[in-house]
Amino acid sequence: MPTSAHPAHLPEDSLGNALRTSAELIAEVVGGTTLTEALARLWAARPATPAGVRGAILDLTYGTLRDYGRQDFILGKLLQKPLPEPVQSLLRVALHRLAVRPDTAHTVVDQAVSAAATLLGGKFKGVANGVLRNALRQAGELAQAADADMVAEHRHPPWWIRRLKSQYPQKWRAILAAGNTHPPMALRVNPLRASDDEVLADFAAAGITVKRLAPGALLLEQPVSVTRLPGFAEGCLSVQDAGAQHAARHLDLDDGQRVLDACAAPGGKSAHILETADVALTALDTDPLRARRITDNLARLGLAAEVKTSDCRKLDAWWDGRPFDRILADVPCSASGVVR
Repeated sequence: MPTSAHPAHLPEDSLGNALRTSAELIAEVVGGTTLTEALARLWAARPATPAGVRGAILDLTYGTLRDYGRQDFILGKLLQKPLPEPVQSLLRVALHRLAVRPDTAHTVVDQAVSAAATLLGGKFKGVANGVLRNALRQAGELAQAADADMVAEHRHPPWWIRRLKSQYPQKWRAILAAGNTHPPMALRVNPLRASDDEVLADFAAAGITVKRLAPGALLLEQPVSVTRLPGFAEGCLSVQDAGAQHAARHLDLDDGQRVLDACAAPGGKSAHILETADVALTALDTDPLRARRITDNLARLGLAAEVKTSDCRKLDAWWDGRPFDRILADVPCSASGVVR
């Protein structure tokens, strides 16, 4: 996982540090870890990371993963075989950055090479330099070849592309294109601390454009850092995908019920349940770090639940034998980014 302090010789606010940290996160994802888990460990190890640095790391990581498939195609043209991780992922991130910010090509290559010097004893610094400079020299040719390759063009796994083509012959390209765009940023109002009208007024005063999708559900015109959201720190609202906000509404909740959220982290749906009705909620997750996020998120919103670290299938480890009136099992999480 990413190191506990920013790497030696890479200033914390440098592009090189963001490139390296993003590469380490992506290497974890390639190795089978979910990005949510990797990020939770990173922020736990680096709690004092400034908001701007976090934003740079997240922007590179999300962008590279949205482009995943295209970078590997290009690297396959420039390398005889993949490099060890996280150097291979460093090249993925650098190629993504070169694609979206070609005007900063010199800086990107310089900072990527600096980052490579801090990985695996610096053995691949020269290789990274050569690969990225060749990518710039052959940019037009490589882009043309990538656009002719199904995976590199659409940036999705081949099995998924084939399935969409079969099931949605008229819309498969639009569906794939939507999956490669920056997701919208939706918010959920906590009615225990603010009304929709109060939140909308605060946003208007702050100059942030937002529209109401449904009672309690808002959509920002442009994503912004949560530090800029009026009322966020005070627990008046949460960031939650608009689709995920349907879950609690479909539970037909009522005061006094016993409710189980079987796969609860990071706590968005658990919080929505508690905002909807005065229930006794048990929230489970298998990962201690992710379970801690449930507690932290509920505390910010002024809510409380019985949070347990356990596999919901292992009843003897957590269940007291009393029946639940409602059970939510969102597997996988509806906001996991599987498809939009």
